[in-house]
Amino acid sequence: MRLTKQRSPAGEEPENEDSSKPRVTRFIPRLVPPPDLVAAAAFVVLVAAGLTISGSTGSGDSPRAGRVLHTSPVEGLAVAPDGRKAASASRDGTVKMWTLGADDQGRIVARGLAGFSSIAFSPDGRYFIAGGFQGVGVLGDPFTGSALASLGGHVGAVRGVAFAPDGSTVATGADDCSVKVWGVPDGREHLVLRGHEAAVTGLAFAPDGRTLATVGLDGLLILWDLDTGAIRDRVPVGLGHLRTVAYAPDGRSLVLGGQAGVGLRDVATGRTQTSSAVQGAVTAVRVLADGVTLASAGWDGSVSLWDVRAGTLRLQSRRAGQGAKINALAVCPDGVSLLTGDQAGAVREWKPEATR
Repeated sequence: MRLTKQRSPAGEEPENEDSSKPRVTRFIPRLVPPPDLVAAAAFVVLVAAGLTISGSTGSGDSPRAGRVLHTSPVEGLAVAPDGRKAASASRDGTVKMWTLGADDQGRIVARGLAGFSSIAFSPDGRYFIAGGFQGVGVLGDPFTGSALASLGGHVGAVRGVAFAPDGSTVATGADDCSVKVWGVPDGREHLVLRGHEAAVTGLAFAPDGRTLATVGLDGLLILWDLDTGAIRDRVPVGLGHLRTVAYAPDGRSLVLGGQAGVGLRDVATGRTQTSSAVQGAVTAVRVLADGVTLASAGWDGSVSLWDVRAGTLRLQSRRAGQGAKINALAVCPDGVSLLTGDQAGAVREWKPEATR
């Protein structure tokens, strides 16, 4: 494959390009056009030896935008482990399950009057957890839409949810500054973890399942020992309000998103590097399957890819989209395809296409 050069539209600075990279994959959104309020378009270019994003909606481009699945902002996205289904959680009071690559509008598998703020699938795909703005998490069956357990006890929105790698427990974090760990599928409360001073907005299990990382609007990253419930580490990251956290697949690093940008933390040494190379709050971060590429998205409507090899943060490329603020980001099981959910209730599905 050869690297194809993209032209920058008038008035925009060209992306930094490295002609030494011999391979390119172009992300092309397979999407259903929504109303004009979501008329942003972009395409993403993924360079195999150091991934990049480029492209834009210039005056001569044909807009490609996401399907509108909800009547209010999409707050959470998750892809089922089999890679065929995805779920979206919205402020409109619904969780929808839908088929990737299809044009259907999905089916409702959960309802809540106050809306939903987060969503995750269990590793085996048998369950989902949806965090509600009313302070309750719903543990459900994605095939039938049946609620298996109501995870109550939080005060305020449940803003973060995550399953343990073995699927036996699920964690929730909420506006009441607490984190709770529950059994699956019985919904029995196992642990209550307190250490944050403001709303808990994101959480992630380490790949070995023994540590839980949580972040909050207090700007703190806390690492919890799940065998004892004790705090292993509690550090201010320096990105203002933190909104999201994820482990790299090998568990050796953590990636974070906050009010002032993105962060990368070496788990063994505690060394943390931050970057404010993107504008606005970063609301979602994920590490791709290659283990060296970080995808981030945020309220400026952009999607960015970062090279995190050798423990450094290097912005490869950024697409400053013209659409609504992005609240959610998910990586498909193929390790490179992305989903984003935004303030307009739209979901964009990006599929990689190799170029010659």
